[in-house]
Amino acid sequence: MAWWQSPRWRKAALAGLALVLAAGLVNQRKKRRAAEKALKDKKRKKVEQRTRDPALVNPKEEKLLTGLRVVDMSTHIAAPNVGRCLADLGAEVIKVESPGGDLMRRLLIDFEQPRTFGSIFETQNLGKFSLVLDLKNEKDKETLKDLLRDADVLISNTRRRSLVKLGLTYEDLAQEFPHLIYAHVSAWGVRGADAGLPGYDIGAFWAGTGLAALVNPPEKFSTYPGAVGDQTASQILLSSIQMALLERIRGGRGRKIEVSLIHVGTWVLAPQILTSERIPDGTVPDYNAKPAAKIVDQIYSTKPKAEGADAIIAILYKGSFHDERAAEEELREILELPHDAAHDVVAERISTLTADEVEAKLKGAECLRVRHYQNLFEMWDEFGVKAKDPDYHPSTGMAERSPPRYDDVTFVPRIPMEFSAYPHHGSIFGAPHLGEDSTCVRKNKWLSKSFGLPPPQSVLDGDDIDDDETLLESHTDDGTGAPVPAHHLLHDIVVLEVGDVANRHDVAVAATGKLLAEAGAHVYKINSNPSVDDPLLRESSAVYDHYHSVKTEISSKKEIQRAKANANILLTDLSDERLKALGLDFESLKKVSPSIVVVRLVGSMADADNQDFSALCSAYMNRGLGNVLGGRPTTAMPRFPEHVFENMASAFITSACTGGLLHQARKGTPEVVTVSYERIGLWLGQLGAVSVLRDKSSYQMVAFDRKITQKDYPVFGFMSHKTKDGAWIQLLGLDTKRHLPNILSSLGCKWTTYARAAYSYLFEVDHNDKHLLRKLQPLFITINQSIESNFAKFTREELVATFDANDTWYGPVRMPSQLISYQQQWDNDVFSKGDADSDEVLINSPIRVFAA
Repeated sequence: MAWWQSPRWRKAALAGLALVLAAGLVNQRKKRRAAEKALKDKKRKKVEQRTRDPALVNPKEEKLLTGLRVVDMSTHIAAPNVGRCLADLGAEVIKVESPGGDLMRRLLIDFEQPRTFGSIFETQNLGKFSLVLDLKNEKDKETLKDLLRDADVLISNTRRRSLVKLGLTYEDLAQEFPHLIYAHVSAWGVRGADAGLPGYDIGAFWAGTGLAALVNPPEKFSTYPGAVGDQTASQILLSSIQMALLERIRGGRGRKIEVSLIHVGTWVLAPQILTSERIPDGTVPDYNAKPAAKIVDQIYSTKPKAEGADAIIAILYKGSFHDERAAEEELREILELPHDAAHDVVAERISTLTADEVEAKLKGAECLRVRHYQNLFEMWDEFGVKAKDPDYHPSTGMAERSPPRYDDVTFVPRIPMEFSAYPHHGSIFGAPHLGEDSTCVRKNKWLSKSFGLPPPQSVLDGDDIDDDETLLESHTDDGTGAPVPAHHLLHDIVVLEVGDVANRHDVAVAATGKLLAEAGAHVYKINSNPSVDDPLLRESSAVYDHYHSVKTEISSKKEIQRAKANANILLTDLSDERLKALGLDFESLKKVSPSIVVVRLVGSMADADNQDFSALCSAYMNRGLGNVLGGRPTTAMPRFPEHVFENMASAFITSACTGGLLHQARKGTPEVVTVSYERIGLWLGQLGAVSVLRDKSSYQMVAFDRKITQKDYPVFGFMSHKTKDGAWIQLLGLDTKRHLPNILSSLGCKWTTYARAAYSYLFEVDHNDKHLLRKLQPLFITINQSIESNFAKFTREELVATFDANDTWYGPVRMPSQLISYQQQWDNDVFSKGDADSDEVLINSPIRVFAA
């Protein structure tokens, strides 16, 4: 046989031809994109000279943060989301970008044509102004410093080594701008061996803590859950900024704030970490060693009435908290299952029944009820129909964009809290084009009036504080009267925590109380239902101590009366009726504490007094978060482990508390702040949900099919894969153009993968399909399968070596039981030692605020 007749030569020739054809197609695409870019640049020049209207930042109706001036130097999601929240609350936010712009402007833009930037970028940057600066240029750096002279807050997520090179660390700026609050977000913390590593939400919050392994089914750890961790961390940063503003009003100096994604992830997983058996970090964990799933308070998929339809239900506790064992026994009996039937057996049984059949079986149950699921497609379509209904519109947590400027995102979630004194929070214009405000900002700088208004003198002097030593203990390390620690910004704040231990949402209130207490507040825990044992105590003494050891429990009428007179905040999940019965309603509190802030957690803004709510029902079932987290289920939808959502919610409730305290300090008047689980669920799921709203065909990408999502995910460098020795590694190459070549080079399959991809593009892709995501699915499958198969050829140690050599971004997929042995956590004060005579470990608050 001649050499040119051999099968190997024919395959090589075919691959070469495919590469030539692909190169031609790529060249044509480049030319087309260049023409499109030239047209966009031409359009952009018309809006770059936009004149900023002072009325946008100085509205007639004042907002909570009107007058606050914020420089937002951040990119991606976690830190920009804080800027979005501050803008929603009334701040003037100037987003400083490099000439290339925030990467999120371009992420997945090919699937959202004809937009000029992605909807993900849009949701995180509403209400901001855009200024382009090259901070390597001294003149542009001086422009930045001109802004900082009159700014209140600087937000950044730039890695420290880059900040050092630019001379923009906190230490570089603190002496020149002592008033400035310097808020920084990182993946792994700013100290320790891993401080400079890339991380993102999926790498640090999810894979790095073990949450991804707990939530997702085996071997689907990289299913991207909509930046839930980013947005939780942003609320921790927002709380920290508001605490620092409160302190600056009193003392006049700025603060440094550090928030890391892995610390926030550790905080929300506290119960799992405290109750799991510790194993060394760096070993291959048993990824199947998860707590047994409960069968009640769970989401299930039933038999659909029509092919392809979603038929999801939740089986919940009826009314207040019930005995778990009695509820589970009742469900097994109704479904005619053995008394020890586990979750997978129950899920399989329910999948054979329609939703109506399950509901009929559970009708009349003593402990159980059924809730039907509203998926993203139905939910967001409903908003489009009902948005003009003034009664429906505000309560849903949706805000209509008026006027929409350059984009087609018409509705966006409202911030999940409502302030009684400020009814009109929300973005008043869309995200900016790159640099469209540069000319105006360089010329005029800030337009807003100064935020630094002095508070009422009575608040400064503390006239209302009854310094009773038996009630208000000195907030010091040793009780000797030494100065309070620098991070105890709330050392003169008194909080009454009144939760309903008979309901599961009490954990969110308890976690909020802990965050406030660790910031220095005096938190007094009042049990509204003494006849019921606290479920946390039954669950684990370590978990109970985690939430409550830093608080003072009071029960007598005399203690409660004295606490009321000194209270700054009432933190509760009770209805108005129950608060009134306890003498802790708003009107009663105002009589003894005239500037009281009442912060209430409810299930729905539309039905605030309904106490029969839960995270599963309000956030997952009513607001589509289940789709973002779990895709389209087959038998059961993954959900957060026990208390994880409640711990996430505590970040939002803490933001509401600190916002209320800011109002109290500036105005000296009482305030009611309401936070709803439904709105939190809507906010956490907004990245995927907004894309569904603007284009219903994207539902299949957001509410993915878990059976194939590992194969057809379009961001190849953002997946997790299994090594030869059983370890899972999460790739962190979000920018495909930059990172995919490095990944393939590391795996030794660069050119073979390119050849296979070219073949797939030429012969397997349906070029007549106008839906780009569906059209390119064969190409995505080819590349993902190539990466997966080559991953399995290496051990973890071998991959780490080749990844480091090729600048490939990655991180481990851990289990929570490994975190205590992860040295990076100790280097950044995520953990601390408890009793010296034991091996007790404490999980510290992720709110980290430092003095100059």
